[in-house]
Amino acid sequence: MKNTKIGAIGIAILSLSIFACKQSVKPYAEAPLQLKAVDMNVDLKKFLGNEDLFRGKVDMVNLDAEENEIVLERKDLPDSTVYYVQYNVNSNKDDINLADYGSFKFKTLELLTDLAEKEVFAWMAEQEDVSADDVNKLVDQIASDNPEAIMNSRELEGVSSGLHLIWHTKDKVFQLVVPEIEPLRFDRSNEEYTPSYDDDGNPIEPKETFSKEQIITLFKDKLKDSAKNKITFFIAKPQFDEWFRDNSPSSRGTMTRYD
Repeated sequence: MKNTKIGAIGIAILSLSIFACKQSVKPYAEAPLQLKAVDMNVDLKKFLGNEDLFRGKVDMVNLDAEENEIVLERKDLPDSTVYYVQYNVNSNKDDINLADYGSFKFKTLELLTDLAEKEVFAWMAEQEDVSADDVNKLVDQIASDNPEAIMNSRELEGVSSGLHLIWHTKDKVFQLVVPEIEPLRFDRSNEEYTPSYDDDGNPIEPKETFSKEQIITLFKDKLKDSAKNKITFFIAKPQFDEWFRDNSPSSRGTMTRYD
């Protein structure tokens, strides 16, 4: 499949771990992808096997694919490179439904994979003209489905742009972005913080002082005066999330909102 869309690169690929079992899903655009329990190890040959999606022959949606890379800067070790493929939506119909999270519907679905198409690094879904109430319902559903998730207030106020919520779980990172609203800001006037460092001289992250409930309430407060919102929803592998955040790779399209 990809060999007919993108030329192969004859360089060793640093890849994420691959599981033997693959989730069975219907091919892209034949049915909405269910994001609530989506597998990062779907059968991509089957999922993206319809070449007409890349030839402009599917009326409802058209895709393209491009190779990108992340150069990993490693302390005391030679830098290494991760190569990945970004599948982008070039065009789609307004009434198309490509992915769902529970009852919430997305009209755009994109993804990042390794070059060999063995695993998904990140799923990306978008919807436009979403009311604040519907965004809040989606937030509550994600939070309810991932009670063990960790949130970091400093991470959320440290993004370069857009209103973000980020849930870290053991095997996935969920990120919801409202790109046209400013990032969260937290009142830290009552915090006492003295920088501390580990044995290698790396700064130790200060203790989180805001609960997940407080963070989500602040998010909803920022959103309440916005009648219609464009939202982007990412589900990424933790290792890829770490690589992408720590190494600032070049990106375009939807990935520019992955902060």
